[in-house]
Amino acid sequence: MAANHPEIIEIKHSRFRARVSVRGAQLLNFAPTGDADWLWCTDEKFISQDRPIRGGIPICWPWFGQHPTRDDLPSHGFARLMDWVLISSEDFGSFYQIAFELKSSDKTMAMWPHDFTARVMMKFGDYCSVHLFVKTEGEWTGALHSYLAVNDINQVRISGLGESYQDNLDNRVVKTEKPSVVVNGPTERLYLRPEPLARLHHGSKSSHKLDLHHEGNSDVMLWTPWKGAGISPADMSAQDYKRMICIETSRIQKPQKNGKLSVRLEKNSNLEG
Repeated sequence: MAANHPEIIEIKHSRFRARVSVRGAQLLNFAPTGDADWLWCTDEKFISQDRPIRGGIPICWPWFGQHPTRDDLPSHGFARLMDWVLISSEDFGSFYQIAFELKSSDKTMAMWPHDFTARVMMKFGDYCSVHLFVKTEGEWTGALHSYLAVNDINQVRISGLGESYQDNLDNRVVKTEKPSVVVNGPTERLYLRPEPLARLHHGSKSSHKLDLHHEGNSDVMLWTPWKGAGISPADMSAQDYKRMICIETSRIQKPQKNGKLSVRLEKNSNLEG
């Protein structure tokens, strides 16, 4: 591995395969055996220790987006930019579990002046889940920023987001839309009253449905850069927008102290819905 490349743990199991970056405790790839990857991740040539990894499920914490008062601090917080400590990795038979921990330090206190202990637990089987647990007296916002792999962005449909959303590309105006959402351009929407389960439909086959179960969130962010908007040539190719959509389990409207965020992804083969 190159010196400027973050440490990546590869898990090859009879039931699945997964890749996890120690920096950011970030799940990069997951696929049950015999299935395509459920998560989109940028090409290996774009992965560097110097910048956030575009793809998988980055952990945005302890703030989402730009810091509210300091322009010098990183977007989406520092958690995704720091090396976490691997504290456990175990095969339980029906599922595999891996966990990481990050604690406050002089470096984090300079950016966010609160003591904290954060843990990330991931479970893999015929599903995958990511859980963020936080103990702190400081109020935080954040998200599990899932980049989901799709066959063609033009064939994507999402249900379970609710009808009311804040359009961040139109001066944060609150709008309403039908429950089944399609995207046809740059999109950055904060859904204000989402259901606990969102369903991603992509492609014409009934098997191309992925369920996202949210827990601990106050909202859900839907994001796609589309053609060029928000894309940096340093972290993804120009055509990659066609193969990904972000449905983010977020805590933005209602900051909290001690708490958790969780998302569970599982394939849905039901012919209905």
